[in-house]
Amino acid sequence: MATALLFDRDRVRALSSYFDAFEALEQDLEEIDAKAMPGEASVMKALTLASVVLLPGALIAGVVGMNVKIGIFENAAYFWVVVAIIATVAVARAREWI
Repeated sequence: MATALLFDRDRVRALSSYFDAFEALEQDLEEIDAKAMPGEASVMKALTLASVVLLPGALIAGVVGMNVKIGIFENAAYFWVVVAIIATVAVARAREWI
């Protein structure tokens, strides 16, 4: 009985050391993630800006690319309205308003 109890204590000690090592590794990974976050944030910011700037043009190209008559595209002024919106977003981003 004493041998079985000793054997169980050894198992508990071994498992405890494994759990301690796992917790230390988990803390190290959290520190690595915390250090990597600023770089990821700037990448996400750039991708968001690119999608915001390019989305109106892509949407219009997709709609106009369909062989369907849409009344809003008969007036050339609407093209310049969309260009002005895209330029406004680009200038606002350059001046860090958004």
